[in-house]
Amino acid sequence: MYIEPIECKRCGRKGRPGEKGFRSSSHGTREDLHCDCGSDFVVDPAHDQRILSRNAFVRLSAASNHEEDGVVTTLAPGRATKVVFAKPFDFPCKAFLTPQGGPMLVKESMIRKDGMTLLSSVFPNEAGDASEQQVSWLVHGLVDIDKLPTWYVHFYSAIAHAENGFCKPALLDYAVAFETFVETFLEEHLRQKYGSQVAEYLLRRTWHIEDRVKGLLELATEHRLSEREDVYQPWDKHVRGPRNDLSHGLSVSVNEEAVERAHQAVYQALRWIQDTSTQQAGNMGVART
Repeated sequence: MYIEPIECKRCGRKGRPGEKGFRSSSHGTREDLHCDCGSDFVVDPAHDQRILSRNAFVRLSAASNHEEDGVVTTLAPGRATKVVFAKPFDFPCKAFLTPQGGPMLVKESMIRKDGMTLLSSVFPNEAGDASEQQVSWLVHGLVDIDKLPTWYVHFYSAIAHAENGFCKPALLDYAVAFETFVETFLEEHLRQKYGSQVAEYLLRRTWHIEDRVKGLLELATEHRLSEREDVYQPWDKHVRGPRNDLSHGLSVSVNEEAVERAHQAVYQALRWIQDTSTQQAGNMGVART
């Protein structure tokens, strides 16, 4: 399975929910889309499309299993206030802050599991308004992290690093997420076919990730990742290669676009491998609280 972008049947526009030209709203597993050409249509299930969207709100909403939001009503420029979360996060990702009054800068500081501190100021060279203003805030993250697969925690960590501008850690986490997923997948399916001892032996003898997604994956599922060039090549070029270079101390430039390519490549490869088993599509999501 390769997850193609959504295409508007009226104008031919292609994209993901929330991206330019596709306004969207989520309703459970369903995504209602409105194309700029005026066409309305529904995608259901839409989890894969949400994860692959370049829209930060859409992606984080799909990847997170918990979010909190609220409004601070008494924040003035030059002041600070503390926000306490109703339910502590195990992994808070990022805060989105929107002042509702005049020109004011607001930044979260020391975002922790149980809350965060908001700092406020005015724009340079502007007098600003010293009166109290409302600030809307939204935080995405993970809870009950001990119940999530290890690979998913790494995958989410990569998303969080990317959203916060840490490109090299993000790329490395995407690589580790994929490698961890492959090991877990192979251990389960090799054990089912050949028994625990053989599965353990094969994984111990074949530890290079490229060999695992070829020979071992074929033993487990009768398929190789390299069967799909549009899945294998992006992973090999945008994830495995840069990851090896970074791990060996080479100087590699990793920017936001490189991280986005890694995100797309890893998720497409994860879903393709998952689709080779009898698992149903859509079970890579996480339960929200």
